[in-house]
Amino acid sequence: MKNPLGKQAAIASLFRRFGVDIGLDLHRGWNPKRLASVVGRPDVVIDIGVADGTPDLYAAFPDAEYILVEPLAEFAPQLTELLRTELRGELHQTALGSTIGEVELHVNRSNLLQTSSRTVLIGESDQSDLESRTVPLTTLDTLLADRADFGEMVVKIDVEGNEIEVLRGAERVLGAAKYVIAEVGFRERHDGAAAFPEIHEVLSAKNFELVDVLHVQHPKSLPATFMDAMYQKKS
Repeated sequence: MKNPLGKQAAIASLFRRFGVDIGLDLHRGWNPKRLASVVGRPDVVIDIGVADGTPDLYAAFPDAEYILVEPLAEFAPQLTELLRTELRGELHQTALGSTIGEVELHVNRSNLLQTSSRTVLIGESDQSDLESRTVPLTTLDTLLADRADFGEMVVKIDVEGNEIEVLRGAERVLGAAKYVIAEVGFRERHDGAAAFPEIHEVLSAKNFELVDVLHVQHPKSLPATFMDAMYQKKS
């Protein structure tokens, strides 16, 4: 019989290697009903790095206002239709970071989900079909500068190695956010990208604490690659 705490214990051990002690019940997965029970009914959800959508997020918070941020034009028709038929909100076709200007993306034509402004390291994905593309770059604070009130807010970030840059450009928004869900790496997937310890330190300094692990990517016979971590603003 499998130990029901085996997976949780393995994750807890992984975190201890980074000097973070977590409870064994932390890994509970992307479950819309449970997310809704933990978070409640947020007024605003910001989905950064939407790609083709985050269905579990939308199922958990169907009544929220959504701010979708996605730089790849290939996803725009699908996201526009999503906003027309299922979600209430707006789409911004831009990359986010800590500065304003333009950024060159390495668009992976074989797998658009692995597009990044950083070089993807050997062994992580097929790099044989890349297209260089320049897209607008701004900060989250600048993008939402005209917004006076956010209400209760969830921020989700999945930007293929640039998560810490998005956080650095979101001082005001993070000050208003109650939850942050971010993809964070355990090993170097993208050249020069910040890994879990750095992102954890930045969010901890902004008064967030790690409250759940929604997903851990753990290929067979390889160390854990990344996770989707949920942080909550301390009361």
